[in-house]
Amino acid sequence: MDVELIDLESANVVASFATEAEALALVRDAIARHGRPYVYTWALGRIDRSEPPLRGDDLAERALRSAAA
Repeated sequence: MDVELIDLESANVVASFATEAEALALVRDAIARHGRPYVYTWALGRIDRSEPPLRGDDLAERALRSAAA
């Protein structure tokens, strides 16, 4: 499963990953370094568009919850 993190303000790809877990790890790192609002303009989407993108606070919440799992 290929996923991308996209900055919605600039329309730039932040990074591409083979797994969602890898992408969420980057989101957690960005939150740890810059604070939760830093990722509010990001969206996590599957390249095959099999699911709707995950954005903003929902993205931050999933990333933080995935660390506890």
